[in-house]
Amino acid sequence: MMLKIKKIIFLLLIGVFLTACGSDRAGDTSKASGGVLGVVEADSDEDGLSDEDEQTIYGTNPNNNDTDGDGLLDADEIKLYDTNATS
Repeated sequence: MMLKIKKIIFLLLIGVFLTACGSDRAGDTSKASGGVLGVVEADSDEDGLSDEDEQTIYGTNPNNNDTDGDGLLDADEIKLYDTNATS
């Protein structure tokens, strides 16, 4: 009986651990889980800027990693070169 209780507790702890570590990574990617570190924001065009920041702060296109077509990634223009990523 005691062994059965230990197995149940073990399985419950594994379930809690997997949930805390972001076991939803294979599912919906619109809000990717960062597990115990928090939520990682989506970056659809993989330019280094979150979709939300592109829309609300920088005015760049979250689906195009080079909004102005000049050959530089939006994030590089904003973070490295301090240039305008929209023109």
